Amino acid sequence: MVHRSLKIINEKGLHARASAKLVEVVEGFDARAEV
Repeated sequence: MVHRSLKIINEKGLHARASAKLVEVVEGFDARAEV
């Protein structure tokens, strides 16, 4: 299993539109994302 940790560098955080896009991308893989 590959593990990646990413840090979102945006003082306003992760907005709804970007969060929805992240979900779309992750669903295309055998993957899990935690926010």
